[in-house]
Amino acid sequence: MATTAGNLSQFAATTSAQLAGVISDETGSGALVFANTPTLVTPNIGAATGTSLSVTGSLTSTVATGTAPLVVTSTTKVANLNVEQVDGYHADTANTASTIAVRDASKNLAVSGVVLSGSTSGTSTLVASAAAGTTTHTLPAVTGTIITTGDTGTVTNTMLAGSIANAKLANSAISGVALGSNLNTLTIGTGLSGTSYNGSAAVTIAIDSTVTTLTGTQTLTNKTLTFPVVDNFKLGMTQTATAAGTTTLTATSNKQQRFTGTTTQTVVLPVTSTLAVGVSYEIENASTGNITVNSSGGNLVTTVPAGVTMNITCIGTTLTTAADWDAEYYAWGAATGTGSVVMSNSPTLVTPALGTPASGNLANCTFPTLNQNTTGSAAKWTTARTESLTGDITGSTTVDGSANWSIATTLATVNSNVGSFGSATAVPVVTVNAKGLVTAVSTTTIPKNITVGGRAASVTIPATTGNITVLARSGNVTVALTL
Repeated sequence: MATTAGNLSQFAATTSAQLAGVISDETGSGALVFANTPTLVTPNIGAATGTSLSVTGSLTSTVATGTAPLVVTSTTKVANLNVEQVDGYHADTANTASTIAVRDASKNLAVSGVVLSGSTSGTSTLVASAAAGTTTHTLPAVTGTIITTGDTGTVTNTMLAGSIANAKLANSAISGVALGSNLNTLTIGTGLSGTSYNGSAAVTIAIDSTVTTLTGTQTLTNKTLTFPVVDNFKLGMTQTATAAGTTTLTATSNKQQRFTGTTTQTVVLPVTSTLAVGVSYEIENASTGNITVNSSGGNLVTTVPAGVTMNITCIGTTLTTAADWDAEYYAWGAATGTGSVVMSNSPTLVTPALGTPASGNLANCTFPTLNQNTTGSAAKWTTARTESLTGDITGSTTVDGSANWSIATTLATVNSNVGSFGSATAVPVVTVNAKGLVTAVSTTTIPKNITVGGRAASVTIPATTGNITVLARSGNVTVALTL
């Protein structure tokens, strides 16, 4: 039983929601809050008083403009406190208008100028820090005295950059030359162009365009020399790989044209009317195929074989044919033998070493007696040879070319039956082969009786002794004898 003197422990456990249900003037919602480390969810805190405030998130102020969102009475510096603006200005290391200038990473302060305030007749002092090197100050254009110095420091040309009236330099000297009057006149000499200088204004001095030659020994430093083109003659070399194509030269082409590769190429020479007489081109054929050289009109001037260099000179400037060009052999990549150069028509060769020609006809040629000794007789062969006969006739002999020679031959035996054949009662029978050789001989007996039956016949009886008997089986037989 609960009494008024008891506390809430007399009742069962009560939740925050149940407690809120019996309280009529609560604020907010959620769990009941106790003093030590409560968790407040989006609380609306009025003017709070405390010794410290620790938050893990951001502090947000929604106070209207015109009221300071944060009031601090302490003057102690707050570590790691960053602000976006100071009195409405941003900080910047760059030279930016309407910003607070701060040092950059190199400790430099970037500003366009510093305005020194003061009265019209006052004195402003600009003090440079003590540092090694040269310090430069650019002063504004004002009237009156700008610089005064009580020390013995050196005033450099950089410090005096700008226009200073000569009168301001009175009683001063530069390298022993008294100032306060015009400087000595600088006169422009031969080979230069410009206005004589007397110190009153700037002047540009240039090399005169008429200077075209150098005399004596000259040293050229950091100069670029361009090869001159004189009467279309241009030194230099162009190297081209042959591709069975066409290379067209002009008046500005290099003198030496070298061709490499493993095939042919056609070279078209420049139009002669763009050249001067005497201009020449060297055509070097370092390829394995021929180089065909044509005039600008397509006429054959020459063919440059592999390994040969030809010099082709312009001898006229009116034609587009080969008649305005002269081609001469200039060099060879390889040569054999000694003496004069051999051309194709009727050359005279002195003791040449001729290889085996691949083709050709040597008819109508006159050859000297080859391989002779000093006596005029035929020299021996280096190696003697055996000459042999085979077949129906055999034999052999050794020949060295030093003398005439013959072979003792032997006829092959084709018939072993040798002797005399034929008699009064027998005649020989001879066998002859296709070569006319007797291959066999035998005899046959002459018959004594000849019988002709049935019909009339003519019989030739060989010469013999004795009687010739004619027999008839029936009827009559007429015999005509021819002796």
